Amino acid sequence: MTVIIKSINEILKSKKISDCPIDSTNISNFQNALKQYIDEIKRIQDTATEETQKQKLKDLLSAMDNYQYEMNHNSIDLSLWYQNKLKVIIETKTKKNPEMITDDELNKKAFQEALYYYMEQTQKEEQNEITYIMITNFQYLYLFEEKEFLNLTKKSSIQNAFTQYYKNKDSFYKKISALNIETTITATKIDFFNDDSTLIYRIFDKHLILNHPVENDANKLNKEFYQELLYIMGLKEDKDNKLLKSTIKNTLLDLTESKIGNKEKGEELFETALGLNILWLNRILFLKILESQLKVFRSDADFHILDSKHITGYHLLSKLFFDILSTPRSQRHEDDIKYDAIPYLNSSLFEETELEKIRDYGICDLDIDRPLKIKSDSVLYNDKDFTKKELNLLEYLLRFLNCFSYNSDSDSVDKNTLIKSSVLGTVFERLNGYKDGSHFTPASITMYMSEKVLQKRIIDIFNKEFSLDFEDFEDLISYAKKNFCKKKDIEKAKALVDNITILDPAVGSGHFLVSSLNELIKIKSQLGLLHEDIKVTIDNDELIMKSRFGKAFVYQMEKNAIPDEIQEIQKTIFNTKKHIIENQLYGVDINPNSVNICRLRLWIELLKHTYYIDDKYTDLEVLPNLEFKVMTANSLLPLKEDNLFFGADQKQELRLKMKEYYNVVCLDKEKIKQDIIKFIEYYKDNNANPQLDYYQPFNTVNSNAFFDSGFMFGIENFDIVVGNPPYGAEITDNLKKYYRSIYETTKTTKNVQRGMLDTYNLFIEKGFKLLKQNGICSFIVPISVISASSASGIHRFLENDCEHISVSSYAVRPQQIFHNAVV
Repeated sequence: MTVIIKSINEILKSKKISDCPIDSTNISNFQNALKQYIDEIKRIQDTATEETQKQKLKDLLSAMDNYQYEMNHNSIDLSLWYQNKLKVIIETKTKKNPEMITDDELNKKAFQEALYYYMEQTQKEEQNEITYIMITNFQYLYLFEEKEFLNLTKKSSIQNAFTQYYKNKDSFYKKISALNIETTITATKIDFFNDDSTLIYRIFDKHLILNHPVENDANKLNKEFYQELLYIMGLKEDKDNKLLKSTIKNTLLDLTESKIGNKEKGEELFETALGLNILWLNRILFLKILESQLKVFRSDADFHILDSKHITGYHLLSKLFFDILSTPRSQRHEDDIKYDAIPYLNSSLFEETELEKIRDYGICDLDIDRPLKIKSDSVLYNDKDFTKKELNLLEYLLRFLNCFSYNSDSDSVDKNTLIKSSVLGTVFERLNGYKDGSHFTPASITMYMSEKVLQKRIIDIFNKEFSLDFEDFEDLISYAKKNFCKKKDIEKAKALVDNITILDPAVGSGHFLVSSLNELIKIKSQLGLLHEDIKVTIDNDELIMKSRFGKAFVYQMEKNAIPDEIQEIQKTIFNTKKHIIENQLYGVDINPNSVNICRLRLWIELLKHTYYIDDKYTDLEVLPNLEFKVMTANSLLPLKEDNLFFGADQKQELRLKMKEYYNVVCLDKEKIKQDIIKFIEYYKDNNANPQLDYYQPFNTVNSNAFFDSGFMFGIENFDIVVGNPPYGAEITDNLKKYYRSIYETTKTTKNVQRGMLDTYNLFIEKGFKLLKQNGICSFIVPISVISASSASGIHRFLENDCEHISVSSYAVRPQQIFHNAVV
């Protein structure tokens, strides 16, 4: 075994916690304890027993006050526990003990013991959430991430040794010491005597040792925001996070149900009202983000769109939605002059749905004078001058939303009040996916997976097209800087990146698509294919853009005008994003609310880099139509084409109509929409396929009962499929029977036929069918499993049955990332 030794700074930087806040009292207590520890160990290290020195280490670590330590628990020298879960295994040796590992020699007794205890404890899943393994002689401490030991346990020689000698530790140690283990392991080395005490504190702080997110992480769900939003909506969560209607009167849900209650009843009434509420909140929160963006663009901190002093009725909200945002300035009524600074945006987000056109189903139908009791711990009470006990619902909602910030590009924003688009995705996925197996995937996972699978795919493509032999993406970046000088090479390289396609067949809030969008932008910048004056990185799930001189890029007026160079860069970023969304990203979800939320996320990403298109700086570049980019459908059910009249000419015609619709605006939009509807009706009339009878691509309420990428997206094959299925959604007996009749070809069918039929198995099965059928190169697989053996089973299937496929796999078990790999 070869060991790579890294410094404390390196691991803190890689975990992005180098600058996370430190509690002054906590670090002071730790530094005092560390000083006492150093004095004691230096005094006794040559004479005292291991047990005595171990107690000194326990006293030091106990000063962290984040968790508890136990000595000699299950034979482990020292172990760290948090909420009754084993987190860290610590193996100790005295200074003179030859069994201690060194920088040059890892396979010694101390390492063998740590490996044995790790393998032993991973069998006890109910109490195991191991994050790190430590080996120390009380001056030097070697820190290993859990994944380093996990990768070791996958080696058959080590697994066989443990299986054979798990009841005889000494024989296991002897067997391991005799093995020639060809692998490289990374460790962080800490010197208690000489390293900076603040850095040592950060190692044992919960942000590293427990993998806790930084408290001011802007991607983390803001519980204060979420809980009060639930309250205003009229919802509450039970212990299983299932949403229930609250008993509070005059909430948004209560007002909505009171209007439509004479038309619908029971669960159907709740679902319809909740769907309408989510749709309205989509628009309102989009307007808050637009408001924040325009404040920056215009250098006007006082600019507002949603203010309770001006939006005094639901009819004014409706006017904003349907008469202002969806209407070009030239076609607005004369009395709308007060809205002149609000641009026309075009997107279907601000088009009235068929449901809203029905009497009592529109937001303008709500009663304005129904007072809502203020939540007892409301954020409104942070203003000491606010003393009211109730407000009408609309005023309460708008004043509540104004307590938070929605522009992450501003350095002046309080991160504790910042609501990013990714946070909105978390909120809406909790609102929307509680019963159909939908769970929000953390940014750290979507970022990692998008980066790994896209980099690997691009390396494969460039190696083939430019006759290269790179395995590392950094090598490709270096090559691009030296060789992409000629225009034809740049255009060829851009075309290669521009043609990569990604499908998420269970898209949810669109988090994977947004992470992929950001990663493609970053990759283009790294390869010199974006704009020479801008450098793009990703931090905290956000694009970070800086000029070549290191200055942060901000699209903002200077002396009442946007500088030409700033305008050019903003335009480049917007058009690049628009191209990626139009040609490279595709999403499907069975839940119409999820599709609406995903489209919202993509519009927000475009909104961040839209630009003024007139000299008066009033009109922004409009947003595209996303109906044929993210679609409501059951992606597990294929379209039966037995009788489908679908020739090459017809396919091409439909593709062109879809492409035209993406960019069409205003009155022309309705014309193209009707053309597409007539085209689909033509297919329905010429085919005896009942699946087509209910296909409605512009319907935002109901889900289409099948998924066919060629028919719905105009694209047959994808480079990357996201295999992040819903977990534990309920399936009716009839659907189970139907699914079993469809999925009967691949090896995973064994699980299906034995009755282990759930949405997870079905989506994995469908993903493999897509891979085989279309020759897709990459399949992103985030696997929620309880044990490493389950992940290994998936890997064996991939290796045996999908040899031509490059797979990026990120396996996660509750509260612990335990495996990062690219197969």
